[in-house]
Amino acid sequence: MKDVFFFLFFLGIWLVAYGVTTQGLLHPGEARLSWIFRRVFYRPYLQIFGQIPLNEIDVMDLSKLASSKLMTWEMVQKENYLVNREKLNRERDGERLKRTGQKVDNILKYMTDIREHERRLRILEEEVDYCTNALTWLVESLDQSDLIKSSRSPPRYTGSSIRKEIKP
Repeated sequence: MKDVFFFLFFLGIWLVAYGVTTQGLLHPGEARLSWIFRRVFYRPYLQIFGQIPLNEIDVMDLSKLASSKLMTWEMVQKENYLVNREKLNRERDGERLKRTGQKVDNILKYMTDIREHERRLRILEEEVDYCTNALTWLVESLDQSDLIKSSRSPPRYTGSSIRKEIKP
């Protein structure tokens, strides 16, 4: 039983503290004593159980000055939000451009590698052509000389059909 009274004592202190605070912040110029007691004691008790009076929360009757201040504040907040949003979009575009630039650099690197491989292949083809010509000359020279006699004739290179298609 002692614990229940202890709990109720602290609950009462909390209710009064919350009621005084809300009364002082929301209604500082209130002169009616009955309304003050009602807002300090009864209103926090109702709010514990979720019965929040909606007629005071959704206030729609503002003075012209308060309404214009509210509209100005809302427009400033909206503009700040839109400016920050646009800034983020620009940063995203910058990041997108950076990634695209990196991709272009990689493609250029690959193209340079391909050109280098093509150059090496041309050099190898020229060396193979030289070796083919040298071997053909050697075979013809040996065929015409009297050093080696063979019953069959030396092989003749006629060229590859693939190679003829590649060269223009």
